[in-house]
Amino acid sequence: MKTTTFVERMLKRPYFIYSFLILFIFLGLVGYQKIDRKLFPDSNYPTIAVVVVNPGASAKSLASNVNVPIEEELYTLEKIRRVFSSTIDEVSVIQAEFDYSKDLEDASSDVKNSIDKLRSRLPESIKEPQIHKISSATAPILTIALSSDQMALSDIRQLAQNEIRHKLIKLEGIANVDIFGGYEKEIQIIVDKQKLDAHKLTIASLIESIKKNNSDFAIGFITSDSSRYLLKSKGERESIAALQALHITPNIILGDLAEISFSHYENSALYYGNQKAAIAIAVQRGIDADVIRSIEHVEAELEALQSAYPNITFEITDTQKETIVQSTENMFESVVHWEPANEGLANVRVDMLKYRDSDQIYVAATHGRGLFVTRNSETGAKDVDSGIIIDLEIYPNPNPGKFRVKVPFGNDYEVSVSSLEGKLIYKKAFYQEQPNRILEIDISDQSF
Repeated sequence: MKTTTFVERMLKRPYFIYSFLILFIFLGLVGYQKIDRKLFPDSNYPTIAVVVVNPGASAKSLASNVNVPIEEELYTLEKIRRVFSSTIDEVSVIQAEFDYSKDLEDASSDVKNSIDKLRSRLPESIKEPQIHKISSATAPILTIALSSDQMALSDIRQLAQNEIRHKLIKLEGIANVDIFGGYEKEIQIIVDKQKLDAHKLTIASLIESIKKNNSDFAIGFITSDSSRYLLKSKGERESIAALQALHITPNIILGDLAEISFSHYENSALYYGNQKAAIAIAVQRGIDADVIRSIEHVEAELEALQSAYPNITFEITDTQKETIVQSTENMFESVVHWEPANEGLANVRVDMLKYRDSDQIYVAATHGRGLFVTRNSETGAKDVDSGIIIDLEIYPNPNPGKFRVKVPFGNDYEVSVSSLEGKLIYKKAFYQEQPNRILEIDISDQSF
């Protein structure tokens, strides 16, 4: 009794095989739709940046008093790869780079703990160090410019900070939204030096008095069997008028010495979008978020924001979407199409693959099937001067070295034949020829 193999039994059930093929195709399509698309792969080392600001300090002072002790402390961390820094006047940035095996969140936690431990050894005048995680998701996926002919940029920025940012950061895939471009409002207290001198006060005493009298103080607690209440003295002012009425001395209020307003004083940064002064919003994605879907969520929200704020123009000035979509399309379009040089035989193995640079042809030599060819451009010969693709008839193909070429055009032209290695073995010029001439070429005596 003849036994059948598993493959033979499966081949007798074609519909079973068809079902599996359809299932695999379906899973492939679903997987393609769900796969994350990003501009670059996640190949960066886990890196943490520490930003230290010390108003009035020189770059040299920061380097010796801040950079050196922080770098020494960070080098004690586990899986640290290198630590480096850059410094300008008042600002220092120290970066800690870890091995690939270090989780970014763990690295951030270790750096923060090291800075906290070192804090007492750093100058008291520095502001609280800022710790930033640097990854492939750090670069913004989208930059939006906000401008208006009817609203001041300072008002647009305040609206962006208080309302627009909160709407965008709630979207799926969005990790952070930064706003920049200057025009940031703040409480401005412009002190009149003459009035200050007339009351025999100094700037230092004025600042100390404002800090002391513009704060809330806890007095104590009231506790019962079922509840507990905090008692505090409310000293922090919540309006410009309240600040103006703030007592510096029993007989002098802040309004007697200074002008107080809520506005921007000067810009340390500006942004122009499409040649217009604007406020910029930079949108960052989560590390595991799909870039294209995240951008599409933001684009949909921008349409709703444009309807809600018709006086503001929302323009996308930079996006990763176009680059990623174009890269994906180019990948599919670059799939190589092979053409058989002869037909009628079974498929066989490829024994040699060569690229001929002279005419940009790839040639695959098979065992018993002849040659297969493909080129970077369309099939046919190329007229280098005019850039026109020309179809030539060459026969017989394959041949022992003697063959005919039918040239469809007339006038002057040159025919050259190269070997697979790119060596020129035949070259001849023809002048004032008629169209459709048949050229007989013999290279059988050439060694190649």
